Amino acid sequence: MGQYHPGWVYRALLVGTALDYIRFLKGLMLGRLLSLQLLNILNAGHSIDGTLPDRPWEQAGYGLGLMTGTMSEVGRTFGHSGVGPDSVSTVYHFPDCLPPCTVAAFNESNNQGHNERVVVRLPLKIE
Repeated sequence: MGQYHPGWVYRALLVGTALDYIRFLKGLMLGRLLSLQLLNILNAGHSIDGTLPDRPWEQAGYGLGLMTGTMSEVGRTFGHSGVGPDSVSTVYHFPDCLPPCTVAAFNESNNQGHNERVVVRLPLKIE
């Protein structure tokens, strides 16, 4: 942690609870925060060539600040995973799930793939 300088990572970020994290992404994806035109621009993904090892992405890309693409079992996916010193935060919206849902996972590790596999399983438990 001594080599981790927080000055580069905290700029222009939102700070809140896990529930705030979910509420924000859900509100964004449901069109409560941006016009439909801006939301479409935000979600227009630019594909990443190749695969992301040990992660559930079938197709991955980036929109404006969001990861976009598809994940196995849940279909279209919008959100982000982030790694800090010994921590991972993951929040994703799955519009193809019935019902569509937004989920998050947090873990004391550096393994984004683990958290992404956890959030892919969560909609399967929501009824």
